Amino acid sequence: MTITESNYSSPDGPPATRGPLSTAADFRKLTPLVLMQALERAGTVVCEPTVQVSLEIPPQTIGAVMSALARLGAAVETPSLQGKLSTITAVLPASRADDLQRRLPGLTGGEGVLESSFAGYQPVSGEQPTRTRATANPLNVDES
Repeated sequence: MTITESNYSSPDGPPATRGPLSTAADFRKLTPLVLMQALERAGTVVCEPTVQVSLEIPPQTIGAVMSALARLGAAVETPSLQGKLSTITAVLPASRADDLQRRLPGLTGGEGVLESSFAGYQPVSGEQPTRTRATANPLNVDES
């Protein structure tokens, strides 16, 4: 965010700017309020990184792997059979890719191969993540 215009008061300036002297603290207190309002008006959403995974697995393990992908919230394309291997492509939250990688040997008898690459960002589904506030809440005047 960039502040493009700001006014201040000065005790001895032109009549249009006379008033109590603005201080750095005034701007420190106002900036978080303006930012919060701008984010709300913009309709921002919390997003998370996603990865595209390509899996090569034995055909007899498709059911188990597809079930695991569904539990991890993956968007799965139709599997394809190439010789003695099945290929599955899916997009899932990056935070769940490690879980899939850990489960894959057990799901495929140690014969599955996983390749992944960054696929972009998508809005977080379900409960939105939060973090503990590190500074005073600008909406609570008593904390400032």
